[in-house]
Amino acid sequence: MKRFVFLVMLVFACSGAFAISGVSPGSYEIDFQPGLSREVVFNFIFDDGVKAEIYLEGDLSEHMSVDKNEISGSDSVVVSLNLPESIDSPGVNKVRVGARQIVDDVSGVGVAADVRGVVKVNVPYPGRWIDLELVSPNTNAGDVVDMKLKIFNRGNESVVVSPMIQIFKDGEFLDNFDLELVRISPADFKEVGFSLDSSRYSPGDYVATALGDYGDERLARDDDPFRLGELFVKIVNYSRNFDEGGIEKFKIEVESFWNDDIDDLYAEVIVDDFENAGFITPVTELGAWKSKSLDGFLDVSSIGVEVLEADIVLHYQNKTSSERIKLNIELAYDYSNLFFVLAILIVVGLIVWRVVVFAKSVKKHRRK
Repeated sequence: MKRFVFLVMLVFACSGAFAISGVSPGSYEIDFQPGLSREVVFNFIFDDGVKAEIYLEGDLSEHMSVDKNEISGSDSVVVSLNLPESIDSPGVNKVRVGARQIVDDVSGVGVAADVRGVVKVNVPYPGRWIDLELVSPNTNAGDVVDMKLKIFNRGNESVVVSPMIQIFKDGEFLDNFDLELVRISPADFKEVGFSLDSSRYSPGDYVATALGDYGDERLARDDDPFRLGELFVKIVNYSRNFDEGGIEKFKIEVESFWNDDIDDLYAEVIVDDFENAGFITPVTELGAWKSKSLDGFLDVSSIGVEVLEADIVLHYQNKTSSERIKLNIELAYDYSNLFFVLAILIVVGLIVWRVVVFAKSVKKHRRK
């Protein structure tokens, strides 16, 4: 299943608009051994008739070869590793095994797709070298946090590691837990489990820090954040501005702080002094730590004020959380007043006109 998902991702990432391209598996990981000889196979996928050139690039590529320099359509490529007795570049050495599509056009040779697999060779550090990988899952406050600590020996000597885990919140140190000593051979790793009782911790965001002391003042380290949830849904945002005279859509953005799904969430909006204006949203589900929009409709058809005071009440798993809010209503303009003023102006205008006409008529009569 993982190979399939990886292949699909490569198809979209590396291909053209409608062309198919990919490689499986995506990578190999090999621990260095002096003089190691080994073969690995990459399956490249292209449309029928598509030609691609095969190439190698990156660390240690001079110690690898391929069984063919070009493929057509989907084909397999065998990569042969012939490693030397020693390598001066400790750590992870990567060699990219690529298939670069060849396109013949008027302007020459162009490249349409470039698909790559990776061969990773882990070369031990001289002496002692430890790497840590800590995984701290989210859970709810009061539950056990089942942490896993992987300790990798990247050196060429056996080591004894004294691991510990420290807990921090908002940068403040809270606790330290010493774990049992672990002996690890070169190019090997050990996994250590640790169960953190969170009953003494409040909900919130934390950081677990793993430390590995392996002598000579050497200390490996890895950090991993985790969250302790509480059954709480927070109102993050909501619609604030509406036009009077109709039914307006009302959006409420919420966020879960619970490590489990909530399957019975809905919101109720209660408007002061206008009982019929409020509404209740449909019941919905909300995933762990997820955000969502709850939608309803606010009836402002008979609202005559510019500011409404209301409450948003969230209902979920026999709990509620609420927020007091204010809503702005853009009132519709009352044109009746305008018509009244216009009527008065017309009447006044007529009166003035009649007075002026009468005055001119009297003046003309006197002249005669």
